[in-house]
Amino acid sequence: MNADQLASFLGQHAIALLLFGFVLMLGATLLFWNFLDRNAQRFWQAGAKVWSKILSLSVVTRFRERFPRLWNTVGRRFAPEGYLGLHFTIAVCVLLIAANCFLMLADKVGEQDRLVEFDRVLSLTLHQYSSLRIVRIFDVITDFGNVVALGCIGLIVVVILAAQRRLQLLGIWVVALLGTAFLNQTLKNIFHRVRPQLMNPWINEPGWGFPSGHAMGSLVVYGMLAYTVGLMVKNRAIRIGLIFLAVSLVIAVGFSRIYLGAHYFSDVIAGYCAASFWLAICISGNEIARRHHRRDSARER
Repeated sequence: MNADQLASFLGQHAIALLLFGFVLMLGATLLFWNFLDRNAQRFWQAGAKVWSKILSLSVVTRFRERFPRLWNTVGRRFAPEGYLGLHFTIAVCVLLIAANCFLMLADKVGEQDRLVEFDRVLSLTLHQYSSLRIVRIFDVITDFGNVVALGCIGLIVVVILAAQRRLQLLGIWVVALLGTAFLNQTLKNIFHRVRPQLMNPWINEPGWGFPSGHAMGSLVVYGMLAYTVGLMVKNRAIRIGLIFLAVSLVIAVGFSRIYLGAHYFSDVIAGYCAASFWLAICISGNEIARRHHRRDSARER
Protein backbone atom coordinates (compact mmCIF):
# COMPACT_ATOMS: atom_id res chain seq x y z
CA MET A 1 0.00 0.00 0.00
CA ASN A 2 1.56 3.32 -1.10
CA ALA A 3 1.07 6.72 0.51
CA ASP A 4 -1.88 7.67 -1.72
CA GLN A 5 -3.71 4.41 -1.02
CA LEU A 6 -3.05 4.74 2.71
CA ALA A 7 -4.36 8.32 2.73
CA SER A 8 -7.46 7.23 0.80
CA PHE A 9 -8.12 4.34 3.19
CA LEU A 10 -7.70 6.58 6.26
CA GLY A 11 -10.00 9.19 4.76
CA GLN A 12 -12.77 6.70 4.03
CA HIS A 13 -12.68 5.10 7.50
CA ALA A 14 -11.57 8.12 9.53
CA ILE A 15 -14.43 8.23 12.05
CA ALA A 16 -14.30 4.51 12.85
CA LEU A 17 -10.52 4.67 13.24
CA LEU A 18 -10.80 7.73 15.47
CA LEU A 19 -13.28 6.02 17.81
CA PHE A 20 -11.17 2.86 17.86
CA GLY A 21 -8.15 4.99 18.68
CA PHE A 22 -9.94 6.55 21.67
CA VAL A 23 -10.75 3.10 23.06
CA LEU A 24 -7.14 1.99 22.62
CA MET A 25 -5.90 5.20 24.21
CA LEU A 26 -8.12 4.72 27.27
CA GLY A 27 -6.83 1.19 27.72
CA ALA A 28 -3.23 2.31 27.21
CA THR A 29 -3.66 5.13 29.75
CA LEU A 30 -5.01 2.75 32.39
CA LEU A 31 -2.32 0.15 31.74
CA PHE A 32 0.50 2.71 31.72
CA TRP A 33 -0.67 4.34 34.95
CA ASN A 34 -1.03 0.95 36.61
CA PHE A 35 2.45 0.01 35.38
CA LEU A 36 3.93 3.17 36.88
CA ASP A 37 2.17 2.55 40.19
CA ARG A 38 3.54 -0.98 40.44
CA ASN A 39 7.00 -0.35 39.04
CA ALA A 40 7.85 3.19 40.13
CA GLN A 41 10.84 2.03 42.15
CA ARG A 42 12.13 -0.13 39.31
CA PHE A 43 11.70 2.78 36.93
CA TRP A 44 13.94 5.00 39.04
CA GLN A 45 16.45 2.18 39.50
CA ALA A 46 16.58 1.69 35.73
CA GLY A 47 17.27 5.40 35.35
CA ALA A 48 20.11 5.12 37.86
CA LYS A 49 21.61 2.17 35.93
CA VAL A 50 21.46 4.05 32.64
CA TRP A 51 23.12 7.02 34.33
CA SER A 52 25.89 4.78 35.67
CA LYS A 53 26.54 3.43 32.18
CA ILE A 54 26.72 6.97 30.82
CA LEU A 55 29.26 7.85 33.50
CA SER A 56 31.43 4.90 32.47
CA LEU A 57 31.75 6.06 28.84
CA SER A 58 35.25 7.20 27.94
CA VAL A 59 34.04 10.43 26.35
CA VAL A 60 32.14 11.32 29.53
CA THR A 61 35.15 10.47 31.68
CA ARG A 62 37.40 12.77 29.61
CA PHE A 63 34.80 15.54 29.81
CA ARG A 64 34.61 15.19 33.60
CA GLU A 65 38.38 15.36 33.97
CA ARG A 66 38.76 18.35 31.65
CA PHE A 67 35.78 20.41 32.83
CA PRO A 68 35.12 19.39 36.48
CA ARG A 69 33.13 22.51 37.43
CA LEU A 70 30.89 22.33 34.40
CA TRP A 71 30.35 18.61 34.97
CA ASN A 72 29.33 19.17 38.59
CA THR A 73 26.71 21.68 37.43
CA VAL A 74 25.37 19.49 34.63
CA GLY A 75 25.69 16.22 36.50
CA ARG A 76 23.57 17.32 39.44
CA ARG A 77 20.72 18.16 37.10
CA PHE A 78 20.72 15.01 35.01
CA ALA A 79 21.51 12.45 37.69
CA PRO A 80 18.37 10.57 38.87
CA GLU A 81 19.21 11.37 42.49
CA GLY A 82 19.83 15.06 41.75
CA TYR A 83 17.49 17.82 42.83
CA LEU A 84 16.01 17.91 39.34
CA GLY A 85 16.97 14.39 38.44
CA LEU A 86 14.92 12.24 36.11
CA HIS A 87 12.20 14.86 35.66
CA PHE A 88 14.65 17.27 34.06
CA THR A 89 16.15 14.54 31.90
CA ILE A 90 12.71 13.54 30.61
CA ALA A 91 11.91 17.18 29.83
CA VAL A 92 15.11 17.55 27.82
CA CYS A 93 14.29 14.35 25.89
CA VAL A 94 10.80 15.66 25.09
CA LEU A 95 12.29 18.95 23.89
CA LEU A 96 14.77 17.22 21.61
CA ILE A 97 12.23 14.77 20.17
CA ALA A 98 9.56 17.46 19.60
CA ALA A 99 12.02 19.86 17.97
CA ASN A 100 13.46 17.14 15.74
CA CYS A 101 10.00 15.95 14.62
CA PHE A 102 8.89 19.50 13.84
CA LEU A 103 12.02 20.20 11.79
CA MET A 104 11.56 16.94 9.87
CA LEU A 105 7.96 17.85 9.04
CA ALA A 106 8.94 21.36 8.02
CA ASP A 107 11.69 19.98 5.79
CA LYS A 108 9.37 17.50 4.05
CA VAL A 109 6.67 20.12 3.54
CA GLY A 110 9.19 22.60 2.18
CA GLU A 111 10.65 20.08 -0.26
CA GLN A 112 7.19 18.97 -1.46
CA ASP A 113 7.94 15.44 -0.26
CA ARG A 114 5.54 12.47 -0.37
CA LEU A 115 4.03 13.81 2.82
CA VAL A 116 2.57 16.73 0.85
CA GLU A 117 0.83 14.34 -1.54
CA PHE A 118 -0.39 12.27 1.42
CA ASP A 119 -1.83 15.46 2.94
CA ARG A 120 -3.59 16.36 -0.29
CA VAL A 121 -5.15 12.93 -0.87
CA LEU A 122 -6.26 12.59 2.75
CA SER A 123 -7.84 16.04 2.73
CA LEU A 124 -9.71 15.36 -0.53
CA THR A 125 -10.91 11.92 0.62
CA LEU A 126 -12.13 13.22 3.98
CA HIS A 127 -14.05 15.97 2.22
CA GLN A 128 -15.52 13.52 -0.27
CA TYR A 129 -16.76 11.10 2.41
CA SER A 130 -17.79 13.71 4.98
CA SER A 131 -21.40 14.07 6.06
CA LEU A 132 -23.35 17.07 7.31
CA ARG A 133 -24.20 15.37 10.61
CA ILE A 134 -20.54 14.67 11.43
CA VAL A 135 -19.52 18.13 10.23
CA ARG A 136 -21.92 19.70 12.74
CA ILE A 137 -20.36 17.67 15.54
CA PHE A 138 -16.83 18.72 14.60
CA ASP A 139 -18.01 22.30 14.16
CA VAL A 140 -18.69 22.28 17.90
CA ILE A 141 -15.52 20.39 18.82
CA THR A 142 -13.24 22.68 16.81
CA ASP A 143 -14.46 25.69 18.82
CA PHE A 144 -12.81 24.20 21.92
CA GLY A 145 -9.50 25.02 20.27
CA ASN A 146 -10.15 28.54 19.03
CA VAL A 147 -8.61 31.67 20.50
CA VAL A 148 -11.77 32.75 22.34
CA ALA A 149 -12.31 29.42 24.13
CA LEU A 150 -8.66 28.93 25.05
CA GLY A 151 -8.34 32.57 26.10
CA CYS A 152 -11.38 32.30 28.37
CA ILE A 153 -10.06 29.11 29.98
CA GLY A 154 -6.67 30.73 30.48
CA LEU A 155 -8.23 33.87 31.98
CA ILE A 156 -10.38 31.85 34.40
CA VAL A 157 -7.35 29.85 35.57
CA VAL A 158 -5.27 33.03 35.96
CA VAL A 159 -8.01 34.66 38.08
CA ILE A 160 -8.32 31.56 40.30
CA LEU A 161 -4.56 31.29 40.78
CA ALA A 162 -4.32 35.00 41.56
CA ALA A 163 -7.11 34.70 44.14
CA GLN A 164 -5.27 31.76 45.74
CA ARG A 165 -1.98 33.71 45.60
CA ARG A 166 -0.24 30.93 43.70
CA LEU A 167 1.97 33.46 41.97
CA GLN A 168 4.57 31.02 40.67
CA LEU A 169 2.02 28.89 38.82
CA LEU A 170 0.21 32.06 37.73
CA GLY A 171 3.41 33.31 36.10
CA ILE A 172 3.90 30.00 34.26
CA TRP A 173 0.34 30.18 32.91
CA VAL A 174 0.83 33.71 31.60
CA VAL A 175 4.11 32.72 29.95
CA ALA A 176 2.50 29.57 28.46
CA LEU A 177 -0.45 31.47 26.94
CA LEU A 178 1.50 34.42 25.55
CA GLY A 179 4.36 32.22 24.36
CA THR A 180 1.99 29.90 22.47
CA ALA A 181 0.38 32.77 20.59
CA PHE A 182 3.74 34.33 19.71
CA LEU A 183 5.37 31.03 18.69
CA ASN A 184 2.46 29.94 16.50
CA GLN A 185 2.23 33.24 14.64
CA THR A 186 6.00 33.36 14.18
CA LEU A 187 6.10 29.84 12.70
CA LYS A 188 3.17 30.57 10.38
CA ASN A 189 4.93 33.68 9.08
CA ILE A 190 8.13 31.70 8.50
CA PHE A 191 6.65 28.82 6.51
CA HIS A 192 3.76 30.53 4.64
CA ARG A 193 1.94 27.30 3.84
CA VAL A 194 -1.41 27.66 2.10
CA ARG A 195 -4.39 25.86 3.63
CA PRO A 196 -6.24 23.05 1.76
CA GLN A 197 -7.97 24.21 -1.41
CA LEU A 198 -11.28 22.31 -1.59
CA MET A 199 -14.40 22.62 -3.69
CA ASN A 200 -17.28 23.83 -1.48
CA PRO A 201 -15.26 23.67 1.78
CA TRP A 202 -17.03 23.26 5.09
CA ILE A 203 -15.01 26.05 6.63
CA ASN A 204 -12.96 28.99 5.38
CA GLU A 205 -10.10 30.18 7.58
CA PRO A 206 -7.79 33.16 6.96
CA GLY A 207 -4.03 33.08 7.34
CA TRP A 208 -1.37 30.46 6.84
CA GLY A 209 -1.79 26.80 7.75
CA PHE A 210 1.53 25.49 9.11
CA PRO A 211 1.43 24.76 12.02
CA SER A 212 -2.18 24.48 13.19
CA GLY A 213 -2.95 27.08 15.84
CA HIS A 214 -5.93 25.11 17.14
CA ALA A 215 -3.81 21.98 17.62
CA MET A 216 -0.98 23.90 19.21
CA GLY A 217 -3.13 26.02 21.51
CA SER A 218 -5.34 23.17 22.67
CA LEU A 219 -2.37 20.96 23.59
CA VAL A 220 -0.70 23.73 25.61
CA VAL A 221 -3.85 24.98 27.37
CA TYR A 222 -5.49 21.63 28.12
CA GLY A 223 -2.10 20.12 28.96
CA MET A 224 -1.39 22.94 31.41
CA LEU A 225 -4.92 22.60 32.80
CA ALA A 226 -4.47 18.87 33.47
CA TYR A 227 -1.04 19.54 35.00
CA THR A 228 -2.37 22.33 37.23
CA VAL A 229 -5.37 20.37 38.51
CA GLY A 230 -3.11 17.35 38.97
CA LEU A 231 -0.93 19.38 41.34
CA MET A 232 -3.96 20.17 43.48
CA VAL A 233 -5.73 16.80 43.35
CA LYS A 234 -4.13 13.64 44.73
CA ASN A 235 -6.88 11.19 43.79
CA ARG A 236 -5.51 8.60 41.34
CA ALA A 237 -8.78 8.08 39.45
CA ILE A 238 -9.27 11.80 38.95
CA ARG A 239 -5.75 12.16 37.60
CA ILE A 240 -6.24 9.32 35.12
CA GLY A 241 -9.53 10.85 34.03
CA LEU A 242 -7.90 14.24 33.56
CA ILE A 243 -5.15 12.81 31.40
CA PHE A 244 -7.60 10.89 29.22
CA LEU A 245 -9.99 13.83 28.83
CA ALA A 246 -7.20 16.26 28.00
CA VAL A 247 -5.59 13.97 25.43
CA SER A 248 -8.97 13.04 23.90
CA LEU A 249 -10.03 16.67 23.54
CA VAL A 250 -6.69 17.68 22.01
CA ILE A 251 -6.87 14.83 19.47
CA ALA A 252 -10.52 15.60 18.67
CA VAL A 253 -9.74 19.29 18.08
CA GLY A 254 -6.81 18.41 15.83
CA PHE A 255 -8.87 15.89 13.85
CA SER A 256 -11.70 18.40 13.47
CA ARG A 257 -9.33 20.80 11.72
CA ILE A 258 -8.45 18.14 9.14
CA TYR A 259 -12.03 16.90 8.74
CA LEU A 260 -13.42 20.40 8.19
CA GLY A 261 -10.69 21.16 5.66
CA ALA A 262 -9.04 23.96 7.64
CA HIS A 263 -5.66 22.21 7.83
CA TYR A 264 -3.62 19.40 6.36
CA PHE A 265 -2.61 16.39 8.45
CA SER A 266 1.00 17.58 8.72
CA ASP A 267 -0.17 21.04 9.89
CA VAL A 268 -1.85 19.45 12.89
CA ILE A 269 1.06 17.13 13.72
CA ALA A 270 3.47 20.07 13.46
CA GLY A 271 1.23 21.99 15.85
CA TYR A 272 1.40 19.13 18.34
CA CYS A 273 5.20 18.99 18.04
CA ALA A 274 5.63 22.72 18.59
CA ALA A 275 3.15 22.63 21.48
CA SER A 276 4.94 19.67 23.11
CA PHE A 277 8.19 21.62 22.91
CA TRP A 278 6.69 24.70 24.56
CA LEU A 279 4.65 22.73 27.11
CA ALA A 280 7.77 20.82 28.21
CA ILE A 281 9.56 24.13 28.79
CA CYS A 282 6.68 25.56 30.83
CA ILE A 283 6.11 22.49 33.00
CA SER A 284 9.81 21.80 33.58
CA GLY A 285 10.28 25.49 34.42
CA ASN A 286 7.58 25.26 37.07
CA GLU A 287 9.05 22.02 38.44
CA ILE A 288 12.48 23.67 38.72
CA ALA A 289 10.95 26.60 40.59
CA ARG A 290 9.01 24.24 42.91
CA ARG A 291 12.15 22.30 43.79
CA HIS A 292 14.09 25.50 44.41
CA HIS A 293 11.32 26.64 46.76
CA ARG A 294 11.24 23.32 48.64
CA ARG A 295 15.03 23.27 48.94
CA ASP A 296 15.09 26.84 50.29
CA SER A 297 12.29 26.00 52.75
CA ALA A 298 14.21 22.94 53.98
CA ARG A 299 17.32 25.07 54.57
CA GLU A 300 15.35 27.62 56.58
CA ARG A 301 14.13 24.86 58.89
